Amino acid sequence: MMVWLGYWVFLGVALCALLAPGLLGREGSGWHWLAASLSALGVIQLNLLLELNGAHSDPVWHLHHMALYMVAPLFYLGVKGLLGEVVPAGRAALHLLPGALLGVFSLLEAGNDWQLPGMRFQQLVHVLCFGVGAVYVFLILRRFGQLARPASVVRIEASLLALAVVVGLGVAILALLGGLLDQTVFYQLYGSAITLLLLLAWFLNQQRPQLAETVAEAMAEAVAETVTEASPARRRSLLLNVDVEAMASRLRQVMEDEHLYRRDDLDLAGLAATVGLTSHQLSELLNERLGLGFSRYLKQYRVAEAKELLLSRPALSVLEVGLMVGFSSLSAFYSAFRELEGMAPGKYRQQRRLRPADL
Repeated sequence: MMVWLGYWVFLGVALCALLAPGLLGREGSGWHWLAASLSALGVIQLNLLLELNGAHSDPVWHLHHMALYMVAPLFYLGVKGLLGEVVPAGRAALHLLPGALLGVFSLLEAGNDWQLPGMRFQQLVHVLCFGVGAVYVFLILRRFGQLARPASVVRIEASLLALAVVVGLGVAILALLGGLLDQTVFYQLYGSAITLLLLLAWFLNQQRPQLAETVAEAMAEAVAETVTEASPARRRSLLLNVDVEAMASRLRQVMEDEHLYRRDDLDLAGLAATVGLTSHQLSELLNERLGLGFSRYLKQYRVAEAKELLLSRPALSVLEVGLMVGFSSLSAFYSAFRELEGMAPGKYRQQRRLRPADL
């Protein structure tokens, strides 16, 4: 049993090493915070793996105490970053400072085995870290709750992400019980839960590679829409000091002349930064000027060029056309094309070929 548990925990370490670099390679602070959160999970799993194999490492042990606290606030900062919210360095430091202090206390506690009333130091760390983590999980789930009227596909994807966060909440509950459970059993339980969470994240990434971007964009648009509908005064405040005409012209330039939509990693925050706006400002600009959300706006550019390529370059496969215009997978291309044109891209090419007079 212990051998299989070791393999299971090792899988968690491997998944962290697999997923984190991919997030670091994306533009935007949100992805970098999420990569840091994954790295913290990796440290936790690595420490458990070493303990299971009787290879205790003091540096990893002390880092593990910091990581226990850091996972939740780093993930929370990542969600805020994906929404296009700029978190000042000082505020981010306040979220992470308790974790750094735990690392210091862990070093001071080494060899002392501090005993607090009714609770050992290790038990206190577990209850504190995951109790606070449960609060962050609640805040993240509230962010998902902003999707009051999403499209069906976004509702499904948001539900899947919420499920992943709920698994994280299960880890928090296990930790709160950690003061009552034998430490070895407790480590095995929450270590197994972390691997399950990572496996779910990997599965979602494989099945829907643009899942996080889609949900983040929908959430950002929901926030902007809420602000826009609040009152006329509040609506003007988002673009109060912005040259709207210049921004609209810049937006057309990067999309029509520079073909920025061809980038498969383009998201709301990235496009907003390119034109010099915040995510909320760009979302309001698109909604007010074009009556479109970001996702549909992006799909329209990609599908429009895809239609041209399907007819003008018959040697290209449907997949090649989809990748050329910015879709990251064939399924994403098919979904967007069906949404806008009411048919699959291959059928569109076939029908238009049969009507040369329309070309």
